[in-house]
Amino acid sequence: MKLTRIQNTFLWKKYCQEKQNQEELTMLPPREIMLFHGTKLNAPEKIYLDKEESFKINYAADSNMFGRGIYFAKEASYSDSGYAFQTATGTKEMLYCKVNVGECQVMQSHEGRPDMKDTDIRDHNRNIRYGCRKSNYQGSDIYIIYSTGRAYPEYLIEYSNTVPGYPQPNRRVQGTGTYGGLGRNIIS
Repeated sequence: MKLTRIQNTFLWKKYCQEKQNQEELTMLPPREIMLFHGTKLNAPEKIYLDKEESFKINYAADSNMFGRGIYFAKEASYSDSGYAFQTATGTKEMLYCKVNVGECQVMQSHEGRPDMKDTDIRDHNRNIRYGCRKSNYQGSDIYIIYSTGRAYPEYLIEYSNTVPGYPQPNRRVQGTGTYGGLGRNIIS
């Protein structure tokens, strides 16, 4: 396993500015959490080397459960199971990100619709209330943001699900059992 700290001052400044804007709009302190993000078919460097947008909503599929947003997971195993980027050398990569989730609109997975657009849901005074949507799917809390500046890719994780000389771990099958290779808290 290889852990690389990402330092991109352009993206960091954008993240900090978005955090300040959200605090001014919501009148609530920022709520940041560290979450995993798999880039699937796109190399993670497209995110962390970018000098303007980093996470791009136009890469998101129209058929996602909670619409076209940027999805993050609390559990590494969720991002590993179908969303990690497969390198030419056979290893996998995912990002460990600082995400400003703010106050979350908690939803059940059956409430999701692919046509959901954003979470700027306002209260009776027309103030923005939510910074993201949150749900639990396949054993992990997932967070969906709809603004590219609300996440900063802090670490690149490169790993393999197998360790030479050790037996192959159990794999998760249809959301049950265990998943080897990445534990609950890969980074403490």
